[in-house]
Amino acid sequence: MKLKIELDCIPPSTNHAYKKRGNGYGMYMTRTAKEFKEYAAYKALKIVRKYKVTPFPNDKKFYKLHFEFHFKNRRHPDPNNLLKILIDSLEGIVFENDRNIDISTTSKITGKEKTIIVWER
Repeated sequence: MKLKIELDCIPPSTNHAYKKRGNGYGMYMTRTAKEFKEYAAYKALKIVRKYKVTPFPNDKKFYKLHFEFHFKNRRHPDPNNLLKILIDSLEGIVFENDRNIDISTTSKITGKEKTIIVWER
């Protein structure tokens, strides 16, 4: 079974998702990153409920997850830096833990910003 989620934006880069605290101790997640996580989780949950799918179990089998990033132009973030916040937003909804996922990505310049996530059982 293949399921697909389409987001009308790209995730914030890891470089912009976390900031150092003012006192120099630790990091915190930015408001933009929190909002994106909530949005992506909401969209994923909607698909999961629609197709009555349970999260991938945390067993020894690897599950395929493909991320397709569409960018407006050549000036875009490194796709590898977009994965952290995106994967974190899907954890607990699409899969129990991200240690058993096989990730692939593609990037395209299409004139629009969007993210497509396809996962296979």
